[in-house]
Amino acid sequence: MKRPKRLCRKKDHAGVLADTRKPDLDNLAKSVFDGMVESGVLGDDSLIIDTRLVKVMHAVGERPMAEVSAVWSVV
Repeated sequence: MKRPKRLCRKKDHAGVLADTRKPDLDNLAKSVFDGMVESGVLGDDSLIIDTRLVKVMHAVGERPMAEVSAVWSVV
């Protein structure tokens, strides 16, 4: 998630920070899983059996990014 400019000052912690702002983490995951279904990566998001979800603000000097890791079963 993008880090606000007010948290990029020299006195602020330079590493990643927990992000408790909206959107909620479960809503972010749902949109990613829906995108995987819409793009044809998954036939149905009910096939996902394991996820790891972490929402943080990027470290100072780094670019915001998203990393998705999911395990699904093949039936």
